[in-house]
Amino acid sequence: GQLLLDGGAHGGRQLIPRPWVERLTEPCPVAPFYGRLVWLNRDGKTFPGASERSFFMLGAGGHYVWVEPACDAVIVLRWLDGAAAPEVMRCIRQALTAGAAATAVDSRHRDRSSWPDER
Repeated sequence: GQLLLDGGAHGGRQLIPRPWVERLTEPCPVAPFYGRLVWLNRDGKTFPGASERSFFMLGAGGHYVWVEPACDAVIVLRWLDGAAAPEVMRCIRQALTAGAAATAVDSRHRDRSSWPDER
């Protein structure tokens, strides 16, 4: 998942050609919810709670590898009941989004150049 999120690169080396990774997430003409070996969420309905840019690799028994470019994250879920998946995904994405917002605010406060002069 992380290799795909990073466009096929790792450790400064391009292991999988970037165009191949990009084609992976292009919808199939007969099944627009499927790419090349990955499930897509272009309409936001296939995997409610995940962004429309997200894509998934699914395994038997409720195993998910969720690549969420909107949050720069890869989430691995095991033994997830399909009926609970939309709510679980919504909660995870909400937490990731809230965490990203908190990190942005925190980093602004660490940059002392933006602090008022204390003289």
